[in-house]
Amino acid sequence: MFVILWATFATHNIMQEYLKFGFADHPSVAGEYTRFLVANAGIAKISAAEKTIVKLQGLIAGLERKVEMNEKKATTASSKADEAMRVATRKKPRRAGEEEA
Repeated sequence: MFVILWATFATHNIMQEYLKFGFADHPSVAGEYTRFLVANAGIAKISAAEKTIVKLQGLIAGLERKVEMNEKKATTASSKADEAMRVATRKKPRRAGEEEA
């Protein structure tokens, strides 16, 4: 019975301290609040960084597709240029006064 009575009075003392300091400024709350702020202060920055990473990954994927497409175009252009060179070297040069065969 004595323990219950002591716990009740102790609770009333703590409640008086909360009223005196205010809930947010009480030492038992302020310390935990500070720890919370320290632990979670970077969440907004992390979220923004994650969004930027997703955006950049999309840009990279688009650029990789463009590079692949341009590599194919370059290969095709190179093949056509090589073929044109082969055709040009197979033809006999015309001499002055000769007609084309």
